Amino acid sequence: MLEVASTSRNVAACITITWSVSSLVAGQSEKLSIVVSTNSPGVKRWSRKGSCVLTPTSKPTKLAMGSTGSCTLTLKIAKSKRYPARTSTKTITFATTTTATTVTTTPAMDSPPTASSDTTTATAAVYNVGDTGPSGGKIFYKDLSRPAGSQYFEAACAGWSDGTCGGSDLSDPETSWGCMKKLIATKEAIGAGEKNTTRSCRLRNCWHCSAAFCRFGFGRPNRLVPAIER
Repeated sequence: MLEVASTSRNVAACITITWSVSSLVAGQSEKLSIVVSTNSPGVKRWSRKGSCVLTPTSKPTKLAMGSTGSCTLTLKIAKSKRYPARTSTKTITFATTTTATTVTTTPAMDSPPTASSDTTTATAAVYNVGDTGPSGGKIFYKDLSRPAGSQYFEAACAGWSDGTCGGSDLSDPETSWGCMKKLIATKEAIGAGEKNTTRSCRLRNCWHCSAAFCRFGFGRPNRLVPAIER
């Protein structure tokens, strides 16, 4: 949600407030700088209502979602230089995953089976380092303060090269690193793997020709070549 306040001509600048987060799962923590952004340098004051917590209490920098209900955040920005004062409010909803299950019961012998549909609600799965992840590999990195989608890092499972975990083929394919007569501006830090993979996949005669599975293999778009620090 983008909000723009009109200001007096030749007197004050336009102030923009962009809310980037609309829902969080129970216990998820997010930096306020990710939740909302603004071009105003004015002093910011936060308040909240509902199922959430701002930390630290004085000059908060993070928002943690509670276990039930929604959270209403209010951001007040003080006047600064050419930027006017502004107040903006956003309701962060409680995110859940709903799945439908069918239960079949068998009554008396002379009656046909009947089926009933039950709806259950489940929150996002929680893993610890060493657990088996959703793709069959081991979780080796966990940081719930990172944005959703990058809180866990999972190593490829043994036998991944044929599309399944385990099996008779447990070896990893090998290929050379780099591109023939081409330089790629890659980065080494944790979290840079996706951009490194995207850059290399745009070039020809590169190592990715035989290892493109890391980004696009087996129908899983979250596979990529990890950065060296990972």
